Amino acid sequence: MQGTGIEFPPLVEGVFLRRLNRFEAEAEVEGETVRVHVPSPGRLTTAVDPGMPCFLAPTPGAGRKLPYRLFMTRPGGHWVVIDSLVANRMIKQMLDREGLPGLPAGRIREWHSEPRWGHGRFDFEVIDEEGIQHLIEVKSVNDAEDGVARFPDAPTVRGARHLRELAEFQRCGDGRGWVLFVVLREDAAVLPLIGRSIPILPRRWGMPRGPGWRCGRSGATSGPRGCG
Repeated sequence: MQGTGIEFPPLVEGVFLRRLNRFEAEAEVEGETVRVHVPSPGRLTTAVDPGMPCFLAPTPGAGRKLPYRLFMTRPGGHWVVIDSLVANRMIKQMLDREGLPGLPAGRIREWHSEPRWGHGRFDFEVIDEEGIQHLIEVKSVNDAEDGVARFPDAPTVRGARHLRELAEFQRCGDGRGWVLFVVLREDAAVLPLIGRSIPILPRRWGMPRGPGWRCGRSGATSGPRGCG
């Protein structure tokens, strides 16, 4: 599929120094140590390391406590996107343009961001040409080892609840549940899902697993200017 690439915001080169806590780290920019926001809840054990090259995105607004967010790192010479919102931007752009594999644009009647169902929100809702509702949860994957992408990096109660609610949505017969995994690093070749390893191909996706379920995965070639 073409047209899924997205441009990144203006980025500042730096050196990653250390992680302070779940959402803050230190980096060096032009010889100065600055605190930066880490826009990913994962452990990032294979994505960040002291002395590693990184790119930071300036945080809009004067007087912000953290002037940058950690956007990309380069372990082993391979780019890794840290910002988990990039995956959602990619899916949003696909919905605006060509649609999703198995759900092309010609079959989409309308779509919305952050729909409510049950006790929470999901990333996207799509209504297809037959009026069937599709609830979509997007998972950003930036952890890998020896060419194998790993998910989840850090299991969360919120993430587990979303999957349980997607399963309940499916059982109720209200529509179809999707989980889309977007792998945001260059050195990952496979993503183990449902007990087996699935090759990651740029902009290509998996087949449904289970009645009505769609479980997809995609790779993204990344660099300081954008990914796709």
